[in-house]
Amino acid sequence: ADAKRIIVEESRTHDAVIVEGAGGLMVPILENYFMADFAADLAGFRTVIVARAGLGTMNHTILTVAGARAHGLDVAGVVVCGHPGRGHLCEETNLDFFRRQRERVGNIAGVIPVIPGLDVEKGCAEPLILDDCRRFFSKELFGSLEDETAI
Repeated sequence: ADAKRIIVEESRTHDAVIVEGAGGLMVPILENYFMADFAADLAGFRTVIVARAGLGTMNHTILTVAGARAHGLDVAGVVVCGHPGRGHLCEETNLDFFRRQRERVGNIAGVIPVIPGLDVEKGCAEPLILDDCRRFFSKELFGSLEDETAI
């Protein structure tokens, strides 16, 4: 209840509020309450699925989007994270596949490249903070960006 109140308050004074559901939709927060339940309790907010760029992401991402929809979540799209850029066959193939599978995956809401020095597991987010991250996301996600994702 406190988390929801804080999120709603923050959304009144900020253009965008991002709430990370650490670990995925089916991670338990309480005995019988999962991240998907918490996201559903935030009625009116959209859900963004973050997907890996590499091998295994097709199955994982499609199942996650299907699970989110089954919980009644409004999926704004998928953000592919850690994309190494052009010339990496597996990652390019996955991104092309997602773009062709809009019915199953939804929109590609962004592509975040590999960012040197970024290590969220170790708490090193400074390279991301210093970057203009808006360029990684689509117009549909935030509504005010000038260019689509370049990758």
